[in-house]
Amino acid sequence: MSSTFVYFEDISQKSKEYILDEPPKSPIWLQFVTGKVTSVITEGNSMAASGDGDTNCVMAKPHVGSDLLSSGTSLSDVNSKRYIPLLRGISDTPVKGDQVLLCTFGDIDYYIGPINTSNNPNFNPDFPSLVRSNNSKAGSGKIDLNASTGTSKNFYVENIPRLQKSHIPILDNPQGKGTPFIKNNTISNPTSLDDIHGDLVLEGRHGNSIRIGSRGKNPYMMFSNGRIAGQKQESTLDGSIIGIFEYGTLRQHFFKDVTINPSTKKSELYEFTLADDEFKLDGEGQGQSKRSISKTYTKSYGRGLPEYANGSKNDKEDDKDIDKTVYGYNGNQILMSSNRITFNAKKDSIFASALEHIHLGAGKSITFSTSGNYVGEVAGSTIFNTSTFKVDAETITLTCNGGTVENPGKVLLGTTLKGDSMHPAVDGDMLRELMLNLISMIQLGNQQIAAGIAAKNAAALVGKSLTKQNQMLEDFKDDLKNMLCPHISVENGRTKRDDPFEEKFRKKYELTPFDWAGMI
Repeated sequence: MSSTFVYFEDISQKSKEYILDEPPKSPIWLQFVTGKVTSVITEGNSMAASGDGDTNCVMAKPHVGSDLLSSGTSLSDVNSKRYIPLLRGISDTPVKGDQVLLCTFGDIDYYIGPINTSNNPNFNPDFPSLVRSNNSKAGSGKIDLNASTGTSKNFYVENIPRLQKSHIPILDNPQGKGTPFIKNNTISNPTSLDDIHGDLVLEGRHGNSIRIGSRGKNPYMMFSNGRIAGQKQESTLDGSIIGIFEYGTLRQHFFKDVTINPSTKKSELYEFTLADDEFKLDGEGQGQSKRSISKTYTKSYGRGLPEYANGSKNDKEDDKDIDKTVYGYNGNQILMSSNRITFNAKKDSIFASALEHIHLGAGKSITFSTSGNYVGEVAGSTIFNTSTFKVDAETITLTCNGGTVENPGKVLLGTTLKGDSMHPAVDGDMLRELMLNLISMIQLGNQQIAAGIAAKNAAALVGKSLTKQNQMLEDFKDDLKNMLCPHISVENGRTKRDDPFEEKFRKKYELTPFDWAGMI
């Protein structure tokens, strides 16, 4: 049994002298007794398990009980018994050597623990057995930690400190109404408080945790995994971290982040930065990314504004403090950071939606792959700024659905907004038809002139034929405009200033920044 009677002398009777027999010692019932874990069952195949029903059970030895009442009996002489978790849905499974509370209800043995003997999330030794073990090995030289604590050699004992909650004045006392922190009769910071409340924290053994808390009255949650040994609070540099915040910027919540400078090899404060901005161009860590979310978001078109206004570059709308725009947001937000993040909808779909903007950034490549269709529905503009744009397909189709009969939609290979001299593309079939008509007219004219020369009134007939031929060619000039495609325009590599056709042909159907004034 774990719950047991123990016998203690009645202290009130100690100073009395008895003529007859001394009264018996008083029994005291202990519902919970401490014990040491000797084996842990984590699955049905564990060495001490008899099946899956023993999962999360432990084998343990109580420190108090009838087996230990006789003099000379040590803990090592006591047989281990199997204990099951006391609580149904929560199990903080101990390791060998942990101290636990043992109890018995309805002839069933339970345990609660491990007990926080050293206030350490990694390992809390069973100090009674540790003292006995160390005393037995006194003078024998170096003590084996695993042997002295009874811990399995498969368990890694590491320097994992308790998570702390550092005071952040701007978050803990944003209104400046709390009791200030006073040192040497001086208030160093009016918003610095003399104390703050703690959080509900669940800590694992090797640098992972769940924190449910608040700053001031503003709640937040953090899920951290893979903190380095010795680290006392969550960081954006943890192996993986998810943060949910109601108030405060990310840099305010993680103001103590520290990284190692690769050049100086010294630690320095780190401000959270998007990964695509930290991409370096060379192996020495020098240079910076050519493109990134912050660089694109700085530009007017990166925030949904026109790239050009009034026929010129819209530089006036560029963000003058993009760092504040990206990292200065202090409302409700979620941070998710890790070395790799995988989203996988194995049965249905992924929906990503934003009231304003969606930003995707990568230091190297962004790929879109699909076995079906790739569809883009864009009410505004689609802009690509790149050194090379390549489309490799069996069929490439460019169509225009907008515009009117008088002012149809256009496919523009170039733009006057950048000073290009734009020209209508030629309709190949129409050009062929016109050239055939021209040849036919020349042939017909030659035949008429030849017939006129052979006639008696040659001069009159030749003159009439030439006049008719001239009119046909004049009419043909008007037909030439039909070979110009009204929907497609290309630039010819010259600016409007250097284009010899600019004034002669282009002026009356020049492109405006957002419209087309018409074609000839």
